[in-house]
Amino acid sequence: MKPAEFGREIVYPLTSIATLVPMIVSWLLFSVALFFGLFGLFLFIVTLVPFMGYLMKLLEARANGKEAPPFDAELMALIGTGWALFPLVILLLLGWLQFAVGQKYSPGAALFVVFLSSIVFPASLGVLSITRSPLQGLNPVAIVRFIQSSGVDYLLLIVTLESVSIALYLLQQSGTPPFPLRLGLIYLAFLTYSMTGAIVSRHRLTDDVHIPAPLTATPAQNRHELLKERQAIVTHAYGFISRGNRAGGLSHIQTQIDGEQDQDEAYSWFFNQMLKWENADAALFFAQTYLHRLLLQQREAAVLKLLSQCFHADSRFRPAADDRDDAIEVVERNGRTDLLALLR
Repeated sequence: MKPAEFGREIVYPLTSIATLVPMIVSWLLFSVALFFGLFGLFLFIVTLVPFMGYLMKLLEARANGKEAPPFDAELMALIGTGWALFPLVILLLLGWLQFAVGQKYSPGAALFVVFLSSIVFPASLGVLSITRSPLQGLNPVAIVRFIQSSGVDYLLLIVTLESVSIALYLLQQSGTPPFPLRLGLIYLAFLTYSMTGAIVSRHRLTDDVHIPAPLTATPAQNRHELLKERQAIVTHAYGFISRGNRAGGLSHIQTQIDGEQDQDEAYSWFFNQMLKWENADAALFFAQTYLHRLLLQQREAAVLKLLSQCFHADSRFRPAADDRDDAIEVVERNGRTDLLALLR
């Protein structure tokens, strides 16, 4: 990693608006929760879950060579962030190990465990971002291979994280109030996830065949998990749309579709789910995007079916202005005079 790239990575969480906003929001919410002590426990939990969820989205985005995902309300939701909490499990295991060593041996030995843990944890995150497998995130072989594959860049990462940690410790010892120190800790968390992801992308470790892949699920299991994930997405989107944020709800669905392998099937599934809602307006807006895709693919049978469904839901439906003429041509070519009358 060149000096200029290294410098950009260090300040990335502070210079990208996509990361700066959730950093500040999380800082304020955690501070309020800790101020109220036991009474703030609920606020702490409902802040921690989406906080970890966003960090995992940040890690995956950087690992795939993308910028940090934009911050909006749906990223701070509780839905879909369960597996992102696994790094907390790793931290708890390392914390327990530190405590056990300190009890059996000495504080110096416990401190050494803390040092080793700080070296291992980013590599565990990197493996997790590649395999999406919690078990592989604990696999010593995968962790060692990740460190070896990262080379000097991983050493720079560890030195950077240790330096920030030492600086925060010295500030604490000098009497700095907890409020600003919390922002430093949150920056440290964002830096860990962001810089680890950047290393994965820089070394193309997502293609590293030396890191064991997760156990292959059966097609039925994959389908079950996919439908479960989709159902959570469509439920979440309905919450946004029912509160008047149609753009946010449709964007949430579109993000899911863009990340799927079979996007055509995903479009069809989400459209049919949305048609079941009490108000079909959102489904019809979504249908305009879906129709545009079908017209580009020249899938005339699918175009006719979609138009029929839309007009059945609301005869006032119209394609997007740029697609109207193409839709009329398809309808005329297939002799669907019933649809033609509605289009005109």
